[in-house]
Amino acid sequence: MKKALVVVAVFSLLFGAAYSGQIETVYKEGISLLQAENYDGAIEKFEQILSESRTHSLSDNAQYWLGECYYSKLQFARAKDEFLKVLDFPKSNKTPDAILKVGLCYKEMGEIELARYYLVEVISFYPELSVAKRGIEELKTLMDKK
Repeated sequence: MKKALVVVAVFSLLFGAAYSGQIETVYKEGISLLQAENYDGAIEKFEQILSESRTHSLSDNAQYWLGECYYSKLQFARAKDEFLKVLDFPKSNKTPDAILKVGLCYKEMGEIELARYYLVEVISFYPELSVAKRGIEELKTLMDKK
């Protein structure tokens, strides 16, 4: 019985590391495609990561960058939906940026009250981060809009 447990443990270590490495490779490919403005190619890579694992340490980042791809394609409703999904990842380092981007999506869609709501949220919850400064700047541009 002990031999079987050892074999399972070794198998998990070997293939778990390979699997993790595969996700990291796909993530880097997605980032490269995004930087090259090949948004459709990047979307495929980030969706591949999310379909394979929503628990990998890069899954929340893949979700965020998926939103960025749609934002860059000016598909603001879809981008908003993808950014909101970042909030499903507990303790994600991308949460403040995602909240800001949800506000910006609403701004682009002409939903000024919802844009204000999310911009105030990012300013209130993350005042020490640069996203709060950007939120303040964006909020100022909305002050005269109704």
